[in-house]
Amino acid sequence: MSSKSLTQLLNIDYPIIVAPMFLISNTKMIKAALQNGVTAAFPALNYRTDAELRAAIGEIKGFSNKPFGVNLIVNKSNPKYRPQLETLLELKFAT
Repeated sequence: MSSKSLTQLLNIDYPIIVAPMFLISNTKMIKAALQNGVTAAFPALNYRTDAELRAAIGEIKGFSNKPFGVNLIVNKSNPKYRPQLETLLELKFAT
């Protein structure tokens, strides 16, 4: 068990994670969080196509090297689960 704090593990200033909100979280929100010393996540389902998901991740990674998350729904309610997972793995976003 690591004795590091959340702020140390994620290299953030404050122990705050902006929650992934369906249809609300977007690149602007994630970038604002990263710029202000916290981290954030967005739902993969907020992006309707693979190209949009890739573009969002690329935009955020191009803005900051701080960590952020992608919330991937991994049950039958998400018919895009497998292609989204493949995209995240390809982009080395998840291991």
